[in-house]
Amino acid sequence: MRISFAEGRAFNADDRQGSPGVCIINQSLAKRLFPGESPLGHILLRGKDADLKAEIVGVIHDVKTNGLNSPAPDEIYFPVRQLPRPGMAIVARTDGDPAALQAVLRSTVAAVDNDQPISFFATLESNVAQSLGVQRIVASLTTVFAALALVLSAIGLYSVLAYAVSQRTSEIGIRMALGAQPGQVIGLVMRDGLRLVTVGLVAGLAAAAAAARLIETLLFGVRPLDPIVYGGVAGVFGVVAVLACLVPSLRAARIDPLLALRAE
Repeated sequence: MRISFAEGRAFNADDRQGSPGVCIINQSLAKRLFPGESPLGHILLRGKDADLKAEIVGVIHDVKTNGLNSPAPDEIYFPVRQLPRPGMAIVARTDGDPAALQAVLRSTVAAVDNDQPISFFATLESNVAQSLGVQRIVASLTTVFAALALVLSAIGLYSVLAYAVSQRTSEIGIRMALGAQPGQVIGLVMRDGLRLVTVGLVAGLAAAAAAARLIETLLFGVRPLDPIVYGGVAGVFGVVAVLACLVPSLRAARIDPLLALRAE
């Protein structure tokens, strides 16, 4: 499993039935039971009458046994030769296709003891995917709603600016009659629209950063305050905002000053 050790040792051939009991614990349990000191050499008691002793010989880094989005539980590992179980799992690593290893494992177990049944076979990738099933569905729905929000925000921004341009038709007509160039009119409308977008982006990014702390425990391998993610989102909304502002500004630049003044 390539679980790394924080201190101590792994089990060896001497840790068998009849030899002194040993165990390995994870860092979460070590910090809770032995704060500020090394747990190596301490004795854990188990059994109905707490008469079975196990010396702590190693401490491993935490493993997210209950799922990637759940905190690591307190864990104690015992050598199978000292604490046998009626059922167990065998983990094998391969450089090829993990699914192709199923037949080899079944034949190998049968060669050792043909009476030992194998209940199921699964790859690590399938187990991880299954544990994240609900989160994947929520993430997919969130993506769909985020895309809808992006479309609605673009439509809303365009509508507001288009309405603002229609309300300023006479003003724009006067400006153009006094010599304003189409590029100046486009710049005027774009500045007004992008000023609103800038305020919205700053407020939105600040709110997103505050909300990210609330979902930090649901994330794995993703930083809640990733500057690349925030920069990408701001960039996408910035491009959408520019396009939404550009259409009304181009329409404003094509206003006929005479028709605008006559309508007034």
